[in-house]
Amino acid sequence: MIAIKPGQKIMVPRTGGTKTEGWILAIIDQDHILAEFPLGETYRGNEIPEEYRGKTGQKVLSKNELEFI
Repeated sequence: MIAIKPGQKIMVPRTGGTKTEGWILAIIDQDHILAEFPLGETYRGNEIPEEYRGKTGQKVLSKNELEFI
């Protein structure tokens, strides 16, 4: 089993079905992590204002769906 630690790069699944390169921000519990990723034009399926683009979003992921880079 791969040791999971904050800072590791992962692919973060997005609402639209694509994946974005991101990283593990924190380990929440035995089964979940908090991922952080750069925002593009959308977040949670909705277009976001220009001033938020390039900032970061966060998402809770199950450890069994992690795809390491």
